[in-house]
Amino acid sequence: MEAKSPSTLKLEGNVSENWKKFKQRFFIYLEASEKINKPDKLKVALLLTTMGEDCLDIYNSFGLSAEDSEKFDIVIKSFDDYFSSKKNTVIARYKFFNCVQRENESVDYFITNLKVLAKDCDFETQEENLIRDLLIIGIKDITIKEKLLIESDLHLDQAVQYCRAKESSNQQIQIMTHNETG
Repeated sequence: MEAKSPSTLKLEGNVSENWKKFKQRFFIYLEASEKINKPDKLKVALLLTTMGEDCLDIYNSFGLSAEDSEKFDIVIKSFDDYFSSKKNTVIARYKFFNCVQRENESVDYFITNLKVLAKDCDFETQEENLIRDLLIIGIKDITIKEKLLIESDLHLDQAVQYCRAKESSNQQIQIMTHNETG
């Protein structure tokens, strides 16, 4: 089965984040299609055809030598430099500290969102504790919040495990209740 190449790179919205995700999908594609060990020239050609027309213009603006323009690592680094945004820790932390679980958002999705937001915050050794705290503060289910607040020495993995179990049991109760009334 032939692996499907990723869709073109989106050059609107958060382009830096779009590039990171595109690059990750492209490397997965190279692995899945067994092209990761192919010559650099082929990988550069695959990258450029996959990225789309506008990205070819960006590539041409790099001013790479003929030799460097065929080196996959140099081309990737050039795109990394081009699309990298200077991290604004204050804005990243603002987004993190204002993150709350949205209506009908699963616990897993909420936790993933917190972890993604925390990556740009430079919390260092406190990252796990702050994610745990924001999980407790931002979770919609009051019974989960109460249970997590009771625990005195709660670790993130324990909080996540409890949240998942509680969400799962709530879903099972809804199924049972629906079956009893239906």
